Amino acid sequence: MIAGNAGSLEEMDDLFNRMLSGGIIILLDGYTKGIWIDAVGWEDRNVSEPQSQTVVRGPMEGFTENLRTNTALIRRRIRDPRLWMETRQIGQVTHTNVSVMYIKGIADEGVIQELRERLNRIDIDGILEGGYIEEEIQDATFTPFPTIYNSERPDSVAASLLEGRIAILTNMPILEKTCYLPL
Repeated sequence: MIAGNAGSLEEMDDLFNRMLSGGIIILLDGYTKGIWIDAVGWEDRNVSEPQSQTVVRGPMEGFTENLRTNTALIRRRIRDPRLWMETRQIGQVTHTNVSVMYIKGIADEGVIQELRERLNRIDIDGILEGGYIEEEIQDATFTPFPTIYNSERPDSVAASLLEGRIAILTNMPILEKTCYLPL
């Protein structure tokens, strides 16, 4: 078991959400606030070679179903304090963790703000895989060129971030490991 972040709680919804996400909750008699501690300890699949995007040269590692592992794979390649990550939960029932990654000063601030607004407008019971988010944020443009790119490879996503693109990462079920890069 790994203890990570900690903080205080005032709302019951926050308490249940933290508890159902694998956190430890401490409540003391006579106090109106509680304390939460991240204590995630379930088994994860190891980082392995992507099944659908194999390469002859370069890193042989792909994303897993763990959001923290996936962001660490990107941060290992881009060790810059301008690499920004904003995490939120989407889905009224599933409360799926979704992270938006970009490099401040390289990514277009207008596109970042538009993406935030589109993510805030998503009103759905659950996000079970990345395709749900893709459907909700994509424009209905008629173009033969993709406006969203999917990748299972952290090196490819890191290269796109360096080009000014924005990555959206989610906790994915097994065999569905994708990252979305709005162009």
